[in-house]
Amino acid sequence: MPIYNSSNSIASFTVGTAESTGPNPTDVLLLNTDIDTDEDVIVVCNGNTLTDGQLYFYESTQALTGSFVNTSILAAPSKPEKIVPGDVNHDKDLIQLFVSFGSGNDVGEVIGGVTARVTSWTYGSFAPVAIGPKEILSGDLNGDAILDVIVSCEDSDVICVLTGLPDGSLSLPLQLLVGDAPTDIELVDYDNDGDLDIAVIATDVSTSMRGVRMFRNDTSSNGWNLMFAIDISYDVGQNPILVAKGDLDGNGQDDLVTIFESPAFRGPNQNLQLRHNEATAICDSDFDGNYEVDVLDLLTLIAMWEAVGPNPEDLNGDRIVNVSDLLILIAAWGPC
Repeated sequence: MPIYNSSNSIASFTVGTAESTGPNPTDVLLLNTDIDTDEDVIVVCNGNTLTDGQLYFYESTQALTGSFVNTSILAAPSKPEKIVPGDVNHDKDLIQLFVSFGSGNDVGEVIGGVTARVTSWTYGSFAPVAIGPKEILSGDLNGDAILDVIVSCEDSDVICVLTGLPDGSLSLPLQLLVGDAPTDIELVDYDNDGDLDIAVIATDVSTSMRGVRMFRNDTSSNGWNLMFAIDISYDVGQNPILVAKGDLDGNGQDDLVTIFESPAFRGPNQNLQLRHNEATAICDSDFDGNYEVDVLDLLTLIAMWEAVGPNPEDLNGDRIVNVSDLLILIAAWGPC
């Protein structure tokens, strides 16, 4: 059911007309799928059997409180669980989505072709993952400007990381052992070094306690080959069930929100945890992370002179280290 903010005030929300979906909806995505000025709705429906799941596509109208029109239904090859956007900006006539399929143990690419504001939906490539995929997220984890996908696989005690390929498909997965029964996941730059780290709710096998486990992204220091390392755990023993990120205090850095599940016998309890990121951001030119751009960073850049490809020393993103990057470093000279 849509709820419209009709005059930019929480006191003036308007309830719209309810629309029917398929059986057992499990996820919803708001996305402009017909290249107009409003966002449309995609609903993932799990179905009643292993083979009758569907994706429902609804077009929104221009009116402030207009109705939604079901424009397409795409049958799923197995039980769909969650959906995330892929590349929705690279080609204005092509929309890419990724869906996790629980009973198929894979991630499917959904492609929308837009013609005269009418979008037709088909499946593209599929990539296998570990048993029991559910939560799914997309983000650039290896600095190549192509979206990658991570999937939590609760039944396998792993997270699968699939890098995006130039043709829009996904690589075979890197499986990270993150603890028992990983569920909710989030991509967050918690150490403020410019890349996306992984937050996952899982059980530490050594303590048998659940928490939000932070896996630091060390890909940039590993020749841009994927590498993650456990760094710290939050909210251990408080039975977290949901985690999300956002800039809660307006300082330009990612913060975390955790929701806990309290046992009924304990009575009322604090079920919401806000965790602010107070770390100091590192300058792009501060290669050694000492919060100052100095001669050591200059020597690091010179050592990578004319190196091609995604490198931290390529400060302007043109995939080659040259005089343009040197000038950027000099302009940033001094404390961050």
